[in-house]
Order: sequence, then C-alpha cells, then structure tokens
Amino acid sequence: MKVIFFILLSILLLGCMEKKTIEIQQKPPTEKISNLVRKVPIALSDVGYQNFETQLFSHRETLDHFLSTIKTEKNWQKKENFLESIEVASMDFEKENLLIYRFDEQKGSIVLAVDVPTELNKHLFVHIGKEKPKREVSKEYIPYAVAYIVNKSIVDITFNDNDTNITIPNKEELE
Repeated sequence: MKVIFFILLSILLLGCMEKKTIEIQQKPPTEKISNLVRKVPIALSDVGYQNFETQLFSHRETLDHFLSTIKTEKNWQKKENFLESIEVASMDFEKENLLIYRFDEQKGSIVLAVDVPTELNKHLFVHIGKEKPKREVSKEYIPYAVAYIVNKSIVDITFNDNDTNITIPNKEELE
C-alpha cells in the first residue's frame, strides 16, 4: 500500500514539475469585417502614435517608407507589435488601402470601444464609444490609433465619437 502511495505521489509531483512552453508562431490575422474592410490588430493606445497623424497608404513604397521611419523612433511602448501587425497584414494595393486613423483623448477620459465599421452606399462609418469623465481631467492628451485595410471602392470613412464626425477620403493622398 505504501509503495503504491509513493508511486502515485511521485507521478503527481513529476506532472506538476514538468514545464510546457507554448510558442505562437504567427501574429493574429487581420479581422475580416466584410469584403470591404478588415481590421489590423494594433494596440489602441501607444505614446509612439504621437509621432504621426492619420495616414492613408495606397502604395507599398509609401508604407515601407513610413515603417522605416517608425523603426528609428525611440519613444514607443509597443512598437514591435505595431510593426509586426502592419507587416503581417496582407494587402493588395491594387484593390486596397491601409488607413491608420489617429486621435487623441484627454488623460482621464475613457475610450470604451471602437465599434465594427458599418457600410452604407460605399461609405464606412465607425463609432468610437467613450465615457465622459465624471471628474475634471488632465490637460494632457493620450494618443490612440486604429488601423483598417479598406477596399478602394469605398468612398470615405467617417469616425464619430458623439462629439465630432471626422471623414477621411479613401483616395491617394489625404488633403
């Protein structure tokens, strides 16, 4: 009986001591929302986003130049995540553009959610839900960004946060 007890105890202890490593080989793919738009999984907030404004990329060369600039910047928290997410996202620049929408919120305000884009007559709409702070907030602003791969048949993308509507044309260059 004691022998069986020690054997079971040994098996239990060996099972608890065994280390298992799970290695993830691939970044999460873009989230297909429809045939017209896919979300690129970048961090919602990063101090590095303060280094650029909203960007629309319709050519691989301009995106590569942008990414090479990001690689040299120092003040990022999740730079590798941002770069890998953009680089892994498969884009066909003959049919699609990459939109990185940048916005700021006062420190202390809470961004609740960025809704799934909806399409109406070749126009995309994205609602950014946020909660108004109940107390006075800091004068400092936190940079946020979301990224989408958008079919070139889309005319524009409008972001609404209940206070403002910002419409980004889905064309060669932002004006």
